[in-house]
Amino acid sequence: MRLLPLPLSDFPRKATDVATRAHRTTSLRRPRSRGAHAGGFSLIELLVAIIIIGVLVTVLLPVISGRTEQARVSRVQSDLENLSEAMERAAIDTGYYVRLFALNSVLEGDGVPFNRGLPGDPINRADGLTDYLIAQPWLQFPTANSLFIDPNTGDFATGVSRLNIINRLLQAEESFDGSMRWGGPYINWQRDSSLYNEELGKTGIPDDPWGNDYLFFTRQGLLLEPNGIFVESAGERTGGGFDAGGQFDALVFDRPTIVSLGPNGRPGDGTGVGRDGTFGGGDDYVRSFGR
Repeated sequence: MRLLPLPLSDFPRKATDVATRAHRTTSLRRPRSRGAHAGGFSLIELLVAIIIIGVLVTVLLPVISGRTEQARVSRVQSDLENLSEAMERAAIDTGYYVRLFALNSVLEGDGVPFNRGLPGDPINRADGLTDYLIAQPWLQFPTANSLFIDPNTGDFATGVSRLNIINRLLQAEESFDGSMRWGGPYINWQRDSSLYNEELGKTGIPDDPWGNDYLFFTRQGLLLEPNGIFVESAGERTGGGFDAGGQFDALVFDRPTIVSLGPNGRPGDGTGVGRDGTFGGGDDYVRSFGR
C-alpha cells in the first residue's frame, strides 16, 4: 500500500494572517510621541517658512517700489507736457498765458458767481472763468489783470480793461476785449472738493504724483497761489506752499516753466544753496515752453 503525503492544512497560514493584521491595527492605534504632530507644523517648519517669506520680501520690495516710482515719473512727465500744451493753447486763443487753476475752466460754469457763503447763505462753487473774475474782492480771487500773463514780459497783462472783460463774460460772448477768446477747458483734472481753503485760499491747482501743487514760473519769478503775485525768492510755509522773501531763488527761468518739486517735495535738494538747491534743481521735474 502506497502512502501519500497528507495535504497541508490552511489553519496555520490563516492564524498567521490574523496575527499580522492584529499587530498592524495595534501599531496604527498606538499614541504618537510628543515630538510628532498631527495636521500642524512644527516650530522649525514655521521658522523656515518665516525666513523664506522674509527673503522674498527683501528681494521683491525694491522691485515693486522701483516700479511704483517709475510710474510716478512717467505720470509727472505726462502731466508737465499736458499742462504746457494747455497753456500754449490758451495763449493762442487769448494772447495770454493764464494761471494754472483756470486752465480747466469753462466760460461761465453754472452762471452763478462764486460765493464763499455768509452764515445762512449757500456756497456756490467757482466752476467757471466768470466766477473767478467777478468774485467778491475779500475772497482774494484774481482781478482780470492778475489772471492773464503777458507772454513777452512774463508779468501780468496791462492795458486790459477788467470791466470790459467781465461785462463781456457776463454776456456769455465767446470773444472779449476785441481779439481775446476763451476756448476752455484746455485740460481736465480732479479739482479739490472745496476750491477755497479757509487758511490758504487754495483754488484747485493740479497736484503732482507726490501730492504737491505744480508751480508756475516766468522770468518774473514764482507765481504764488492764491496771492496772485510774482516773487523773486520764496520760502517754505508751514502746512504747505510758499511765502515771499524766503531762501529759495525763484528767478531761475527765462521762459514760462511748470515745475514739480519731485519726491522730496522741496525746491531742488532743499538746501537753498546753488543751482541744485533751488527750484528746478535736485530731484525737481521741469517743463519750459513759449517765449
